[in-house]
Amino acid sequence: MASTNSFLLKINSRDANNKTITNPVQISMLNLGNISIQSIDIKSASIPNVFYNVTSYNNTLRVSFNSGSQIVNIVLPEGQYTMTTLLSALNQAIVSAGGFSLVFTFDSLKNKIYTYSITAYSFIFANSSMFPLIGATPEINYIGTVNVNSYLNFPDLSGPRNIYIKSNLANMNVLEKTGNKNIIGVIPVTVPFANVIHYLNQEDDISVRRSYIYGQSLNDIQIELVDVLGNLLDLDGQNFEIIFKCISNN
Repeated sequence: MASTNSFLLKINSRDANNKTITNPVQISMLNLGNISIQSIDIKSASIPNVFYNVTSYNNTLRVSFNSGSQIVNIVLPEGQYTMTTLLSALNQAIVSAGGFSLVFTFDSLKNKIYTYSITAYSFIFANSSMFPLIGATPEINYIGTVNVNSYLNFPDLSGPRNIYIKSNLANMNVLEKTGNKNIIGVIPVTVPFANVIHYLNQEDDISVRRSYIYGQSLNDIQIELVDVLGNLLDLDGQNFEIIFKCISNN
């Protein structure tokens, strides 16, 4: 029976081949060669939470006025928004688009966004990514009427809730809708924006043996930090560190 050994593999984005990019990173290790890895898992991590809640993935909204004869495309700048700054930006965008009467407001008692308009309008889901942000139901064109309208869902300004770690060290570890197959682990975002996430895996040795990988070369390691939809997370030049626990039978 082959014996197994465990070792820690430290990945720091400061050691990346391209010093100007902090996600994704590719790191050339020093002559580690091929190691038959039985399992790999995240032991600990330090990752700055600099992930904006409004990004290029959720900052667009198409609004139709006058039965579709006029279309306004709202594109908000990326950034960390509060409800107050979000509504201000939306209202300013409507005014800048031509002075339409649509106004966004917020009911703090019900935690929902409302709109007021003296003319009929609709939010068009196609090519709009902002629906979850404002609480509109995805996949459905929202038809507003004159006067006050509310949305069915709570607005979501929470930003990423988990960080998914992808790597060329893994394959077929996870099967999920978006097609990602090389996710080594998941790190929950447990601190507010502009703080550092310090993650420590408290699982025992038996429970981490779930990602079976054989004959992987450790000479060139690629790491990506993505959100639940597989979108690359922007670290704004900040560095991260992840320590993996590996079990091998070398």
